[in-house]
Formats: sequence, C-alpha cells, structure tokens
Amino acid sequence: MIRIIAGPRELTPSMQGILVYDAQGYSEAYDHILQSLQANKDLIVTVHKLVAFQWFKNMASRYPQGTFVFETIDARWALAQRWDMEIPATVTNEAILQTGLLAANNMIDPF
Repeated sequence: MIRIIAGPRELTPSMQGILVYDAQGYSEAYDHILQSLQANKDLIVTVHKLVAFQWFKNMASRYPQGTFVFETIDARWALAQRWDMEIPATVTNEAILQTGLLAANNMIDPF
C-alpha cells in the first residue's frame, strides 16, 4: 500500500519515508512509488505541497482501489495525537496554532 500524507512541515517533522517539498521531490517520489508498486512493497510519502498531493491522487486513479491511502494532517489531528485525546469540534485549527499548543516548549503532560 502507498500511503500519501499531506501536512505542513511543522506538523510532520518526524514522518518516515519519502518527503516531497517541491516539484523535483514529486518526480523522485513518483519513481519510488512505481518501484514500490512493482515490488509490492509499502511506502509512505509525506507531501508539503498540496498540488503534489492532488497529482498523487490523479496517479492513484489509475490503480485498483485500496492501493493508495490519502491522509491530511492538520493542527487538530496533531494535537489529538500528542495529547492522546479527542479535540472538540469547536476548537479550530487556527485557534490551536494561535495559542501555540503545538510548540515544543508548550508540550504539557495532561497527567
């Protein structure tokens, strides 16, 4: 399975696999995806350009459903993962970013 993750750099610093920051990175990731598909191996690609995320979706349309999985990481998701709890829907991404809750020096252990 090819897992494509879209998110800003500050929310995806420790992701594994291939990182796509620009058009050149897209080309390299495209080649890695083709190689992984031929070898029937899993691959994680983290994308920091939304246009590349869309290009990978276009690529995925040529393969059987389930070959590719697409995820988007935002501030709510990142905070929920770090705090291991559900974030209420009323808390927006913008509010989380403005309060600095995701800053490394604001990582408070809730217990």
